[in-house]
Amino acid sequence: MINSERSSLTLEKEYSNRTEHIRVFVLAKGSAKPAPGVPVKIVAELVNSKTNETQEAPIAFLESDRYGYLSFNVGKFAHNPHLEHLWLRPNDDLELQVDAFPVIDAKNEPAIVTIQLSEEKIPTHYKGPTLPSIPDPDPTDWNLSPSSFTANEPLKLGEGGCEELLHSRQADRTFRFVELIRDNRAPETLEFADPAECEHSTEFKEKHCYRLGVMLEYEIAW
Repeated sequence: MINSERSSLTLEKEYSNRTEHIRVFVLAKGSAKPAPGVPVKIVAELVNSKTNETQEAPIAFLESDRYGYLSFNVGKFAHNPHLEHLWLRPNDDLELQVDAFPVIDAKNEPAIVTIQLSEEKIPTHYKGPTLPSIPDPDPTDWNLSPSSFTANEPLKLGEGGCEELLHSRQADRTFRFVELIRDNRAPETLEFADPAECEHSTEFKEKHCYRLGVMLEYEIAW
């Protein structure tokens, strides 16, 4: 029992230093220009040490912003001793996947991965984000890609490296919930009839009680 506990503690200590954040730049192959609007899925591949069987666990699906940047927080998966690969799959394409595991296993901070795609794999017309790019931002994201935290391109002042970055007022997070409010008046009744009995009669044979109320929908964005 003591050996088992020591072994468990040793494993936790060994993998606890892995970084949980993976910063990704998606670029066009050849020109190295930012590739916006590319959906990237991150998948953890776990290996059973006893049976040697592998299992995949999807973690998140993000989209590169107009500067080709996105940032994943893999959380507890980074410290899993059975973790063998962390696949980054642009367009959810297995042929384009890149393994981010060596980067986090090297305990480097920040953990940066560059994905280069050919032009046909990049959306031709970027009309704005459809998926989040930086769901859990931190100062490192700001240092690596400060333009990702500015307003839309037309509102950026200056050019030639002398731009003044305008802070975006777009929400980073959105939380939605509903509230049901029941009417305090006496319940009402609704009667139902068997369709077969309705052929020669209009009488209802079953009664159901119900209360009126309203459903309020809320949205909080920050």
